[in-house]
Amino acid sequence: MLDRPDRPTAILAQNDDMAVGALMAAREAGIDVPRELSIVGFDDSEIARITWPRITTMRQPVFDMAVSATSLLLDQLAGTPVPATIAHEHRLILRESIAPVPGAGGSFPPRQTIQHA
Repeated sequence: MLDRPDRPTAILAQNDDMAVGALMAAREAGIDVPRELSIVGFDDSEIARITWPRITTMRQPVFDMAVSATSLLLDQLAGTPVPATIAHEHRLILRESIAPVPGAGGSFPPRQTIQHA
């Protein structure tokens, strides 16, 4: 994918480990992250914080999600009605692995945490 003439300007990986794999592939291909390619991961694992550039990632409350899933399962097994959906807070953690699309003339806010519920 990275050796194509129409390669992507950004990659959203399924998790932070895969984002680091994309970062390594970009380096091997001589692609500058984030100037030529933005990379975003998911989970905010330790590896996202210790690579360079540090990986922008989505932080999700894995423990709270597991507790909710277990509770829903127990409720279903007991015959108790359960909600169709449950929303958990998540946060976009902006780090050094992203940049505006080349030539788009945009800019990003300072590195920060963006929180959504």
